[in-house]
Amino acid sequence: MIAVIVINFGSPDLTVRFVREECAKIRESHQVVVVDNASTGVSYDALRQALPEAVVLRSPDNQGFARANNQGAEYALRHFRPSHFLFSNNDIYFQDAHVVDFLLDVMKSHPEAGLIGPQVVGTDGKRQSPNPRRTFADTYLLPTWGKWFLKKETLRKRVQADYRQNAQEGPCGWIQGSCFLADADVFERVGGFDPATFLYGEELILTERFARAGKTVYFCPRVTVVHDQGAVTRTLYGSNQIRRMEFQSLAYYYRKYAGTPQWQVLLGRIILEFNILRGK
Repeated sequence: MIAVIVINFGSPDLTVRFVREECAKIRESHQVVVVDNASTGVSYDALRQALPEAVVLRSPDNQGFARANNQGAEYALRHFRPSHFLFSNNDIYFQDAHVVDFLLDVMKSHPEAGLIGPQVVGTDGKRQSPNPRRTFADTYLLPTWGKWFLKKETLRKRVQADYRQNAQEGPCGWIQGSCFLADADVFERVGGFDPATFLYGEELILTERFARAGKTVYFCPRVTVVHDQGAVTRTLYGSNQIRRMEFQSLAYYYRKYAGTPQWQVLLGRIILEFNILRGK
């Protein structure tokens, strides 16, 4: 049985659409758990009325992506004991109707995999997943400074600029958190998402936690979902605020999980602020 965990924050229409239209395509036995992340207005009551087939939980405050997903997962583990979790944004559209069932079948045939994700494309048709495992320097320092001492092609190869578009089916660096399947037992064993992050970086940290439990992450491009990336966040936060939030979460990952020196993180923050100041 699959527990589908969906976070709602001020976007009840998107949430209702996702549950009614996308989750209805899942053939495998499943239960939808919606966590309303302290939305203002009438979101919680509207969701409960519109989605009698789902469990709708209310968070006392806006606790962010990781902790809200943990809340939904913990409820499901207590009440349903699912074999797998489907964590999905409400701005996801299943291009292949049976994407979840297909992913489940592939995952069962690869017991070494604890996480599996489909091909995720944006509304522009470009891939948003998977992503390579890179060092902090390759992520934040080289893109700005590498062009001064590395040839263009050498720099692109170093930062794995073409990884996402060229990725083939199989083990990968990490998959985007907008839509993926996770082994519920392993998720519980590793403690779920790291609650120290608010938004961004959660899937990268979860990948590291699963890796330490001996499980890989698997990319399956044979099925596709469309992600209207930013459909919710761009209505709530400015672009520079989003960049700072993303940096904060990734800096936490690199410091705690990858052992990145503090001086690199400080330098990366300076570069980020300098680029924001220049409008780049």
